[in-house]
Amino acid sequence: MTQPNPPTTRSPSPSALAQALQDELEKLRSLPASARLTLGRGVGSFASHSYYRFEIPEHLVMTGVGSVSCTIGRNTPLTFPAQITALDNQFVTIALPVDCGPRLPEVLLSWSYDAYVEPSIGYLRNLPALTALQSLLFDPSQGANALEARFEPILPPSTPPEQDAALRKIIRNKVTMLWGPIRSGKSHLLALLAANYVKAGKSVLYVAAINEHVDDVLVRSVDIGGALGVDMKKLSASVGLPSVENFEPLRELSIEQIADALRLEKRKLFQERVKLMERYWATRLKQVLHEDHAAKLARLRELANERKREIDRLTSECNSLKESVNRLQSASMMDRLKKGFNKDELTDAKEQLQEKLSGLKHLQSSQTPLAAELLKVEASAPVHTEEWKEFQRSLKQIEEFGGVEAVEQSIADFCAVDEFSLLRAKKFLATTMMTALTDPRLKDLQFDLVMMDECESVQIPQFVALTAKASERVVVAGDPFQIGPLSVANTPAVHDWLQRDLFLHVSQRDELHRLPEWADQNSSWCIFLASHYSTTPKLSLFVASVLYDDRINVFTSPQAKGELFFIDTSPLHSVCRQYVGRKRMLPHNELHTAKVIELVKHVLMQPGRKAVEVGVVVPFAGPTIYTKEELRRHGLFNVEVGLPASFRGRRKPVMIFDTTVAGIDYTMRAIDDVKVGEHEIARLLNTVFSCVSEDLYVLADLSHFQRVYKDRLITRLLMLLKAQSGTVRDTATAAGQFDGLDWDKRKPLFEFYTKVGQLSGAPVVTSQSEKAMDAETALRLKMMTAKQKEARPAGEPGQMERQTFQAVLRVLGMMTGVNLLSQYTGGDILFHQSPETEEARARLPQDVVRSEREFSAAMDAWNHMLFEMSGGTRSDEALFAKNNPEARARWDVNTLKALYSPDIGALIEEGKQKIAVSASRVFQESIGKPMAANPVEWAKAYLHILSKMDSYLQWISQQLRQ
Repeated sequence: MTQPNPPTTRSPSPSALAQALQDELEKLRSLPASARLTLGRGVGSFASHSYYRFEIPEHLVMTGVGSVSCTIGRNTPLTFPAQITALDNQFVTIALPVDCGPRLPEVLLSWSYDAYVEPSIGYLRNLPALTALQSLLFDPSQGANALEARFEPILPPSTPPEQDAALRKIIRNKVTMLWGPIRSGKSHLLALLAANYVKAGKSVLYVAAINEHVDDVLVRSVDIGGALGVDMKKLSASVGLPSVENFEPLRELSIEQIADALRLEKRKLFQERVKLMERYWATRLKQVLHEDHAAKLARLRELANERKREIDRLTSECNSLKESVNRLQSASMMDRLKKGFNKDELTDAKEQLQEKLSGLKHLQSSQTPLAAELLKVEASAPVHTEEWKEFQRSLKQIEEFGGVEAVEQSIADFCAVDEFSLLRAKKFLATTMMTALTDPRLKDLQFDLVMMDECESVQIPQFVALTAKASERVVVAGDPFQIGPLSVANTPAVHDWLQRDLFLHVSQRDELHRLPEWADQNSSWCIFLASHYSTTPKLSLFVASVLYDDRINVFTSPQAKGELFFIDTSPLHSVCRQYVGRKRMLPHNELHTAKVIELVKHVLMQPGRKAVEVGVVVPFAGPTIYTKEELRRHGLFNVEVGLPASFRGRRKPVMIFDTTVAGIDYTMRAIDDVKVGEHEIARLLNTVFSCVSEDLYVLADLSHFQRVYKDRLITRLLMLLKAQSGTVRDTATAAGQFDGLDWDKRKPLFEFYTKVGQLSGAPVVTSQSEKAMDAETALRLKMMTAKQKEARPAGEPGQMERQTFQAVLRVLGMMTGVNLLSQYTGGDILFHQSPETEEARARLPQDVVRSEREFSAAMDAWNHMLFEMSGGTRSDEALFAKNNPEARARWDVNTLKALYSPDIGALIEEGKQKIAVSASRVFQESIGKPMAANPVEWAKAYLHILSKMDSYLQWISQQLRQ
């Protein structure tokens, strides 16, 4: 979007700001505010909260949302309050007040935008006029901005002169604007300022857009305070749950952890009711999480009861028929004449008896395997008999205390902690901007100094509301050379006050290259940090020269190892196509995405690399959907994909920038400076480059840019990037090596919490269930490897096992993609998830199918995931219609499961011959004969079924996109 023209007045009225927020809220209310998330992975616990990471649908707007409602289960659901602790492109991490185990298969997340916008609207509407400090935000050049320094700052000897001078300027202003590129020392300077202020006995509030920055500055301040002789640990606290990678550094600094420890101590004195509720919730969670198991058990019990009733009915009828036959056979000639008996009646009676006896025998023969299956399912019930009895006893006691809500409230009242007093005892608080604006614990707190970071992304009304918390000084820090604040509404008020960052508003200019000159002219209160400590030398020198007009100084250490690579995709002759419908431009480039997949595999083959270290960024919406889909199909998990704005403020060791466009005769607005202005192109690219901590790969069809964009800024910059880039290694060979990796070699590359342990400096504390899961997985991997070696025929290098492994990953990835796409297009998920499907997902990629028993087990798992969890025979979803040829794969799996089912009653119900014929057709299609007979044939039949499921899911995806 083109940067709006500067408003005619520099200082807004509170009512104008309130109106802009109101317009934004009205638009937000029209957006989806709920989503059904699946495949949650436990990533740790903190302050009695369990953290789960989910992938979210493309269409959700969750930026700024903090609290959500999390509903588990569908039949008898449980709803808990939860906190969003991270929103990393397509991944969201939520913290729940209950432990649901290492995996959370499915939840319904819902939220309200009002809770995050209304407080600021209310504050602004009640504000008659801006305060003196708020007015200075918009014109710090006023003489009133000068403030006598109340103390002399103390700095460590290693402090650079640039930061020393900047700090001395800050303490002489009421409002200071601090800006510069990434790694220019902004965070360190703010930490220095906080430590000095606390040492002087003053109070400080630090706010930033995301948890990672909040935690980082807080930890830095504590370290610096220690060097200055200040016990910052005692005087500092973070407000709000931290991000996962900062669990260990924040354990002594988090007000949530401090308050939780106090509550836990009090709970020890209230053990009777606490234990009751712990037992209650443990059992209720098991019940809700395993609803499909309960439903299966109920179906089996009903089937067993029906079978018994049918057997009793047939037994009774057989006894009656036996009596009739005996009576007819033993009747004398005189009795027959008197009663009218004839030979045909005896024959009919014998035939009916034989028919009933045959049916009875059939039912009795099915009763044994049905009883065995029932016993098996009962034995695997998540809630065992003794636990159920204990639950009933606990429930009875809870009722005696007034019920669940009353007991919960009594515990909460007894264990309440005065968190407001805890906060008032601290001199330095750090939190996110949204928490600072909405958390009732912070509502009435005032601070001598308020430091606002990442301000290029902050809307102007937020600055005004946050400044109200400052009594003495405000520091606004950020990088205006990155993408500015975003909004969903499109009204004049929104243009003026929500889509313009404060730096450009105060300077009253749009040209980024004029900002350093403006800073020089106002150097007493506008501080430009011109140093940049590079980790990717070629990229940093490019940014300094081209985007900053050589106004920044690049310092490169000998350890800087980052590289810049440019891949000209012109030889591919690729073409962009529309991805979803025609309502909006959502192009994707299949050949470009294939190259992205190749690059991701290439990166993962480098020593020590993990998927969480890789990000894929595209310049506009559309390619993200398709790229995520392809990553899932290739089994590449935990690779983030997003837009520059969604990556803003975060860094990855490896970034892949896919420009996407090719083979079309029009320009895309987001990268055309004629449509949006040169400054927006510069901001977009600088945001991308700022996310790179080591290696950057750029994909661009230069022939397309030269032909369609001609001499536009994006073309010139890409040409310069190419000139600076290094030689790309043989990525295709590395990708091939990745494809050849066995499961045990692949799995560590995609573990989320492995990276977390490295980032935090200590391993993440995992629950006992997580440790058990890891041990079980390791044992399964060893068994699978041994099993594969035993199963391989002589001379076969395991290629079929590898093909099966990759095919399973493709199908699992497509199922996830279909669920996300279904919600993106306005529907619900099509394939529900449960602990049983999670277990199947963990096992199926590792399973070798070389025998009838193994084939049967695989079909049982796929039937549960693909058929039963999507409604089974009762589904009214058109995409699952039985007479639909594309949907036949779903029914084939159900047929094969029924063929090998221990419950042969299923064969009676559907017709044994019919199922056998259908199964024979499937085998005939795959191996050319009605039944597999050796390990290779079983494997080929399984691969055929997997390919049919893959095609079916691709067809569903196409239907949803239309």
